[in-house]
Parts: sequence; structure tokens; C-alpha cells
Amino acid sequence: MPNDNSEAICGLCQKGLTARGIGRHLSSCLKKNLYRIADDKKEGPGILHLKVHEGYSGSIYWLHLAVNRDIKLSTLDSFLRKIWLECCGHMSAFFAGSPFGTEELSMNSRIDRHLDPKHRLSYIYDFGSSTTLAIDCVGEYPGKLRKNDKITILSRNEDPQILCDVCQSETAESICHECGMKDGGAYLCSRCLEKHKCGKEMLLPVMNSPRCGVCGYDGS
Repeated sequence: MPNDNSEAICGLCQKGLTARGIGRHLSSCLKKNLYRIADDKKEGPGILHLKVHEGYSGSIYWLHLAVNRDIKLSTLDSFLRKIWLECCGHMSAFFAGSPFGTEELSMNSRIDRHLDPKHRLSYIYDFGSSTTLAIDCVGEYPGKLRKNDKITILSRNEDPQILCDVCQSETAESICHECGMKDGGAYLCSRCLEKHKCGKEMLLPVMNSPRCGVCGYDGS
């Protein structure tokens, strides 16, 4: 698994930061620049600042989002499928706290009934070859998002530059679905994939998504 040494861009002020520093920066920047994405502070349901990341330590894939606090979980589900996950129409679910730790939450319930700075949500897409995400609320603000937006991207990880597992020198362009993350070459550059034993039919493109290399995910 590649390390998270990427840079990040703030969607509010366009400042470049490290991936580790973007969360702290956004907490400050939102207070100054909320007007760029939100309508009158005196009206609206309120806005939540969310961090969404793959559900294990050290993941390189993450999103910082601003969402209206009255959206339904089904709205966030559709957004995550579109930007990160959808491959074969698999089932998905939200849980309070750890995955499977509590009862599955209704997709028709409001997000603010389950999520605040003290509580985490977990999300699973595909109960076979699962992709598990953690969702944290890192801030709350007044108002509502502009132009009928319900979700706005504040920042996301830049495209990861992953080296080929075989030559360790060229940037990987494909990942072998058959090999997965096992030894022997999962990430492959254009040169090394020509000699890969599993064949081209097993290759998937390297995508900026925690679903990269899983099932039939190709980013489309």
C-alpha cells in the first residue's frame, strides 16, 4: 500500500498544503471564507464539515466535504458511489461507530441525527469485496450551501503517484485484479504489464479511489 505523502489544495482559498495539514487549515479557512460556498448565516439548516477516508490507518484516499446538515444518508450514499465507489451496483450501508457495531442506519434518516463532532459513522460499499469508509464530523457552521448544493468538495487527495511493484522505478498505470495486493506485482507500469503472468484481462486502471483494484472498478 502506498504511503500518504501527497499534497492537497484547499477548495476555498486554493492554497497548497500537505495532506496531513489540510484538516487544520480548513477549520480555520471555513471561518473566514464560508461565504464562498454558503448563503445567509441566519437562515438554513446549518452545515457540517466532514472528513471521509478509508477505514484504516494510513489511507491515502480521503475527502473533506461540506454538507447541509439536513441531508439524508441516501444523498451521501449516492455522492460516494458517484465519486469513489460504483462498479457493479452493490449494496451499501451506514453504521453508527464501527462497522457492524450497531444496527444499520436508515438511508432515509437525516445525517445530523447520527453524526456530530463526538460521533463517527462507518460506511460499507459491497458486502463481498468490501470498501469500508470512516466519516467524521470535524466542524459545524451556520447557513446552507449555495445554488441548492447539498454537498460541496472542500478538498480531496491528489492523484497518488504509485511506483510499479516490479521495476520500482516507473509510475504504475494498472493494477492486477487477480494478484490484488499480494507479492509478485499488483501495481504495474506500462512496460512491466506486458510481461505480467496474469494477462491483460485481469488489469484495471489505477484510479484515485479506495476502490482501486477491487471488483470491476474502473472509475466510470
